[in-house]
Amino acid sequence: MGRDHEPTQAEPTFVVRVAKPRRAPAATRGFAERLALFVGGVDRANTEELLCGLTGATLKRATAFSQDARKWDSATRQGRLAVAFGHHPNATERLKRLIAGASPVMRLAIFRQLAPWEQSLFPSLQGQAEGAIAPAMEELAARLIREATR
Repeated sequence: MGRDHEPTQAEPTFVVRVAKPRRAPAATRGFAERLALFVGGVDRANTEELLCGLTGATLKRATAFSQDARKWDSATRQGRLAVAFGHHPNATERLKRLIAGASPVMRLAIFRQLAPWEQSLFPSLQGQAEGAIAPAMEELAARLIREATR
């Protein structure tokens, strides 16, 4: 009597550690929240004094949002300002300096991460978008773009 199948080896088990997802910050929904975000971005030290001119529910919402915003790290605060109010006024100049100072491979990675209208700022890189880029370098390029435009 023969065996119908051959013995199999156990498949290797991989343990993947997953970081606990960061809780999303409170949404910047209304006027009070946007005002508190703006005031906190302009003059964090005097936020409460600047918001004291508000009254009623608007004051309560703005003050509560401001207190939450004080707990954010710098990157979160800058990111929220960029999302709420758009790119930094000098974003184009910053992107040009970033591209100029980057290595050829990083320059290509940055160019690939740019929006089409931003890519139009760099016509010399238009034909060079071919080639393999490491995922880590693409992530770094995306981060550098975010920092340059905030």
